[in-house]
Amino acid sequence: MEIAEPFRNAFRGIVEFSPLLLAAVVAFLAGGWIIRSVKRRIKARVLERSGEGLTAEFIADLAGAGLYLLLVVFCLGILGFDSLTSKILAGAGLTTFIIGFALKDIGENFLSGIVMVFNRPFRTNDVIEIGGMVGRVVHMSLRETVLKTFDGKDLYIPNANILKTPLYNYTIDDVLVGTFTLDLKRRGDLRAQIRDIEQTITDTQEVLKSPPPSVEIDRFEGDLVHLRVSYWYSLRGTRQVNSALRTEVMLRVNERLHTPGAHT
Repeated sequence: MEIAEPFRNAFRGIVEFSPLLLAAVVAFLAGGWIIRSVKRRIKARVLERSGEGLTAEFIADLAGAGLYLLLVVFCLGILGFDSLTSKILAGAGLTTFIIGFALKDIGENFLSGIVMVFNRPFRTNDVIEIGGMVGRVVHMSLRETVLKTFDGKDLYIPNANILKTPLYNYTIDDVLVGTFTLDLKRRGDLRAQIRDIEQTITDTQEVLKSPPPSVEIDRFEGDLVHLRVSYWYSLRGTRQVNSALRTEVMLRVNERLHTPGAHT
């Protein structure tokens, strides 16, 4: 009798514990199904906004890991391991604090990347200017954004810097401005020369009529007048700066100004 008593006590303990174990298993299986569904929704939403599969996968996995941690803690609570769950949560919080402090800059860039996924000021192939640097966006990740400058250099910008620095997006509406400077000798009818320049640019096929080209006087210097010339053109979905058009416009203006009978 004395030998059988411990086994009977153990059996009674298993019987009493079985409903809690069954409830925990059911909760874990149901929670796992819900988490997988949530991960798919998060991935689809992020992919729709960012167009970056790797970014969407990373954010979905990150969210899934956090949800699974909460699920494990919940299931342990069902089993009555309240003290263990408190230790897990405390350990997770301390670990997160230590890692966050040690990897502050990297973490800041990742968080900035996540913010940019849901509120992007630009997309791949947009032409942007940030901190005086202009280039076309060729790659975006959670940590950094890569620009290809017009002289062929690859520029790597941490995402945290992008959120902190004023940014210009030149191609958000598929329209871009082209500019160049022009020096004229101060002779003849300057107003007529400016009208000729504007009309010549307007007559160029790929230049938009609205907004119209503009020619502004920058300054006078001796017998020279320095002009700033600007015009607008459509990217037509190419997201490419049309350097050939700029050359064509400048050649047409030069030819017009040297045409016999032009206002000089």
